Amino acid sequence: MTEPTDPKTELIDELRKLGENLAANLKAIWEHPETKGYREEIKQGLVQVGDSLNQVVRDFTEGSAGQRLQAGVDDLGEKIRSGEVESKARQELIYTLNRINAELEKVKKRLEETGDQKEDKPSL
Repeated sequence: MTEPTDPKTELIDELRKLGENLAANLKAIWEHPETKGYREEIKQGLVQVGDSLNQVVRDFTEGSAGQRLQAGVDDLGEKIRSGEVESKARQELIYTLNRINAELEKVKKRLEETGDQKEDKPSL
């Protein structure tokens, strides 16, 4: 008989898996034979994506929409503390993260397989 899993632990595990899968996919893309010529462009692109996301977050949190969202989150927090919403939200989040992780694992396998095939072919 298996012990019931702690929802908090399950959520943390799914978030950890998401981070690992994202890292593994980025590594697979980075090491893929077709991307070797584009590594500097990829590196610069990732830096720009990070900078853009940081700016969007700053703009949003400082603007009125961000403040309204914060007020809504605070209100939702009160409802969550009652326990009613928390369980359902956690279950949905775990399910969604599980699906994302499964899809990322498929992508990583495909990248690895195509990379292995490219490396096995003799160059002319």
